[in-house]
Amino acid sequence: MTEEESLAKAYLEFSLEGGSSLEEVNEAYKDLVMAWHSDRYPVGKKRQKAEEKMKKINNARDLLKKHFSESHKATGYCACRGAGNSGQTQGKTSTGQTSDTSKQKTAQQNNAEEAEARKRNEERARRSAAEAADAKAKAAAAAAQKASSEQSMQSALEQTKLANDERLRWKVSIGMVIVWVALNIFGGVSMNAKSWWHDFSWKWERDHPSTPAASQTPTEPSNPGYIPPYNKFPGGDQNSWKEQQDADQRLRDAQAEKQKQQDIYQCRMDIDKYRKAIARCNSDIADCEAKIADPSISDIEKRKAADFESFKRNALQDSQAFLDAAEKRFTELTGKPASEVNLTDWHIDAPPTITPK
Repeated sequence: MTEEESLAKAYLEFSLEGGSSLEEVNEAYKDLVMAWHSDRYPVGKKRQKAEEKMKKINNARDLLKKHFSESHKATGYCACRGAGNSGQTQGKTSTGQTSDTSKQKTAQQNNAEEAEARKRNEERARRSAAEAADAKAKAAAAAAQKASSEQSMQSALEQTKLANDERLRWKVSIGMVIVWVALNIFGGVSMNAKSWWHDFSWKWERDHPSTPAASQTPTEPSNPGYIPPYNKFPGGDQNSWKEQQDADQRLRDAQAEKQKQQDIYQCRMDIDKYRKAIARCNSDIADCEAKIADPSISDIEKRKAADFESFKRNALQDSQAFLDAAEKRFTELTGKPASEVNLTDWHIDAPPTITPK
């Protein structure tokens, strides 16, 4: 086989005309590799056919590459440009008619083969484009599914975190309510116990006056001029002893008055404190009722507002009870109604200093 025939057969593998440049050969080679690579076909006859086709393509490319690197001529006659006319030498016969028929037949065969090769190339190109589009669609679907699953997982984690935070807030709120109720109960019990003890002590002292036992009464000595020590007047004068007793009584009265003023002052502080607590409870209850009536507030916030309103109503009842007790105590100490608690300048005076004579 001559060099022209070999080059013509190599060009035919790439469906190119004789004399095409090496760049065109490389472009055609890339297209054929994409279509006939053995990795694109499963194990079997198709894979074997693809491997044989790739051998022919590689051999043809190597032949053309060798020609262009060693013996190609840019001008004048060159075997690669004369490869398109190589069929003429094969069809020569003794007569001119037979030679013309052979030339025509060879040209027709070449055209048919070239058309069939172009058709195969187009089919391979369409198949490659379809496979690329399918792969791209599958990759997009996988990415969308992954993004959707990640979004669902993130949403689930956020919902779980919100639920945990909500449970924690409820636990803290319930704990605070329990502590507040326990402190109120303890304070109420302590106040009631203190009041009961005072009443009990006062009644006990009233009903059981302390009197010296008969066995402890000392017997008077036989000396008629003897005076027991507890009956002696200070300084030996009855008047000075009486003055001392009066001074002690005034001191006790002053101390009692001071204690009374302190009790009145404490009552005023309690009344003011409980009135402010009642006002604050009423304000919080009004805010909660406004939240519950507001359609723009979420159901969770409305439930929180309802629970807080119930808590504040209980606190309001307790504060009102403590206020009533403080006002009653103020009336007992001053003889005036609780409405005058801030109309009088109640102040605590220091008890007078009494110097015994």
